[in-house]
Amino acid sequence: MERYITSDKIFFHLERLLKWRMKEEVFPVTVEIHPTNRCNNKCEYCQYEKDDSTLSPGQFSEIVEKLKRIDVKGIILSGGGEPTLNRHTPWFLEILHEKKIHSAVITNLNLFSDNLYESILRCADWVRVSMDTVDRNRYRELRGVNNLDEVLKNIRSIVKMKHALESSTTIGAQIVVTNRNIADILPVSQMASRLGVDYVQIRPVEVLPKGPLPYSSDEFDRIEEEIRKARELEAPSLTVIRSDKWDLIHPGNGEREHGFSFCHGYPFIGAVTATGDYYICCHKVERKDHRFFCGNLVTDSVESVMKNRARAIKSLDLDDCYLGCRGSNINRKLQGLLARKEHKDFL
Repeated sequence: MERYITSDKIFFHLERLLKWRMKEEVFPVTVEIHPTNRCNNKCEYCQYEKDDSTLSPGQFSEIVEKLKRIDVKGIILSGGGEPTLNRHTPWFLEILHEKKIHSAVITNLNLFSDNLYESILRCADWVRVSMDTVDRNRYRELRGVNNLDEVLKNIRSIVKMKHALESSTTIGAQIVVTNRNIADILPVSQMASRLGVDYVQIRPVEVLPKGPLPYSSDEFDRIEEEIRKARELEAPSLTVIRSDKWDLIHPGNGEREHGFSFCHGYPFIGAVTATGDYYICCHKVERKDHRFFCGNLVTDSVESVMKNRARAIKSLDLDDCYLGCRGSNINRKLQGLLARKEHKDFL
């Protein structure tokens, strides 16, 4: 069964990989852009700063033109805030499609709009919906709003529209597991199957290497059992993805480690805020760590912003980086490529 979240995708970009190996400047393959910092949820685990910052069409066009110039291949519209709250997001997707840049959307899907859904399904490679629970009371507790029924209705609508448009857009759902919604792992997966989405991803809250674990050993055992039950639902029409973050934070691990000694992957990814600021990754935006600000893609040249990444990365301390971050699988692959290998010509 196809897996949507894999680290071997880096090998589709051999030209950049070779430049990286030769210690030459490498430009990002994927960049996350936050269309707005406004949000219609108040998720208890979210650390992003919320305000009214929102990208205008002119700002977005400027950013995309610069990213296109350095041959960025994929752009994820995420947050920050809730990307669909920027009323120009359908147009953003159209522009990316027109410029032949692959796009994706991460959303809570609290908002219904035929125009928005059609743009997603005609232009985006994938869309992922944050669900977390199928219990109305728990949804209100976890996400701060009382509209689970609306979200489920919207997922049904976009799946139905996908079939009507004969769209190839992958539709996924996600549950972020806290110690309050462990019992929802199986019901969310069952609901995902009934709704007709392509996959459901089950992942933990973010954990720092030396930070406290958010789950007791008993809770972790329960989580593993619930994931096991959920994975029994896998079928040609549904993939159940157990995030490998679970292995990194397992209570039996003793010392929790990234599996790499440096962020080798920072040249290949990046994040742009709702004001156009470029950071080496979305997690540094989330944690408000301005040491990793590299410039502004609205006002600064893309060349100067890219060069500033080498300066910013010198401040990196992996103890301040989440285990299983977006770039962690790539980092482990790249660390392996750097390591001295005996008998490397014998596969």
